[in-house]
Amino acid sequence: MSRVMKVVKLDPRGGRKGANTDRGRALVAGGAGFLGSHLCERLLHDGYEVVVLDNFHTGKRYNLNGMHRDPFFTCIKHDIVDALPMDLAVDEIYNLACPAS
Repeated sequence: MSRVMKVVKLDPRGGRKGANTDRGRALVAGGAGFLGSHLCERLLHDGYEVVVLDNFHTGKRYNLNGMHRDPFFTCIKHDIVDALPMDLAVDEIYNLACPAS
């Protein structure tokens, strides 16, 4: 059974309320895939706030298990062919989204 990841309202100034402003904020498109999820783990370990965008066509929610408890992790169900939310301020973008076979 897959878990529903939390979706939070992002602060337009970047970061969520109470977030450490010294942290870099990384967006990982395709973060629920095999490679993307491992990148997310590494970024969290390195002190980043991580925002995953994934449409879950090929990515799996179970690849993100454990990370959803981290206060600096956010997962948003979103297809990158659609425009990004305007209030999504990030420092780095990793685009690993692709329809894998």
